[in-house]
Amino acid sequence: MLYRFLRWLSRLTLNSYFRKFDVYGKELVPLNGPVIFVANHPSAFMDPMLVATIIKRPIYFLAAAEFFGKGFKAWIYTNLMHMIPVYRPTTLPDQAHKNDEVFSKCIELLNKEGALLVFPEGNSITEQRIRKLKTGVARMAIGSKMANGKDVLIVPVGLNYANPHRFQSDLFVKIGKAVSTLGYGEDKNEIVRLTDFIEKSLMDTVYHIANQELDSVVKKIDLVLRRKFVDAADIEIPKEQEFATHQNIIQSVQNISNHNPDWIKSIEGQIDSYLKKIRALGISDGSISELSMMVSVMDLLRLTISFPFFLIGYLLNVLPYYATVYYFRSLRLFKVEGQTPPKKTGNEAFHGSVAMGIGMGMFLIFYISVFGVCVWLTNKIWMGLLLMCICYLSGLFTMQYIRWLAMFGQKLKLKKLVNQQREMFAALVLERKVIIQEIMNVISLNK
Repeated sequence: MLYRFLRWLSRLTLNSYFRKFDVYGKELVPLNGPVIFVANHPSAFMDPMLVATIIKRPIYFLAAAEFFGKGFKAWIYTNLMHMIPVYRPTTLPDQAHKNDEVFSKCIELLNKEGALLVFPEGNSITEQRIRKLKTGVARMAIGSKMANGKDVLIVPVGLNYANPHRFQSDLFVKIGKAVSTLGYGEDKNEIVRLTDFIEKSLMDTVYHIANQELDSVVKKIDLVLRRKFVDAADIEIPKEQEFATHQNIIQSVQNISNHNPDWIKSIEGQIDSYLKKIRALGISDGSISELSMMVSVMDLLRLTISFPFFLIGYLLNVLPYYATVYYFRSLRLFKVEGQTPPKKTGNEAFHGSVAMGIGMGMFLIFYISVFGVCVWLTNKIWMGLLLMCICYLSGLFTMQYIRWLAMFGQKLKLKKLVNQQREMFAALVLERKVIIQEIMNVISLNK
């Protein structure tokens, strides 16, 4: 019961935390039978929440034992939230021997045709790559197959965050084809062979940048090429096609860096120069990429008509929103220009999870309070539930309105630039086209 409630609550939270939340490959998820879901691990507690909301069948999670605590808290995690503690030798060396029992529990779960979620990289680090996988998943899968004779499927799940620590960023989840354990034995070499295949399958579902020194230039190239993922009718192409194109860009950049590192430095310098100019003008790359991005009557009409709904959503949600912002900033997890750096930032991978967790808690407390006050005043439960729904849905609309308003502001700035500094605008458009053409030419030669 608690698991279902938290799964539902997580879904509502994720829908509001991310601007875009796309999932590809849901049809590849086995509806029954023993399954191990494996995923990359860039954002700590956010990652299992995501997988649990995407996969309809109940899932059990392997999680670090140091977060369980003792007593009632540990009982809730284990019995109501489907969590299985793992005793990491690096943090709990005196309890690592308990992992034999954990391993047996996992095989027992699979033998009962259950579903298990494992993050085989081990720990959580915010990187766009797959680190070397541990062999635990392969050993569990083979162990279960040898015990009951049934194939255990291993399903890769790629979590591709634009920025897991930034509110209203984008997320693309790609579910890959299941890996079968048939054809693999239980000796060490077979376990390693299966692990390598799982690793390759997981790499196919994420933006994998093997050389992290190239992360910066890849993101900059992606920024200026982003509008190439929209056709002339301004209709977005399928996310899977965009994903494949981006993977090709990453592979090409990595290949080029091996034999022509000077080009990498040159193109990054050109992009930096271009971005510096547009930022100084207060406009975005999206503005430069579209000559049609001018203020229209429809834009103004949309903002005017929907303003009352925005105002309602803003007033209903302003208190928990700013309480979340204030509390999160008070933790000073991030470096802020002009402020003394925090003495201890901890693992960056937890920052997004902390932000989302604080927001979930603040809004949940506020909405429950709204429900209670409404029921107390009206003596009608349905009125309280209705008001909670209005608070949530109007909050979503408010965020959409803010995006419309930001886009409208960009169009105003662009109109002013075109009218007053037409030559400068034309030069920026040309500079952008030259950069994109050079990138596409080099990438096409390195396919």
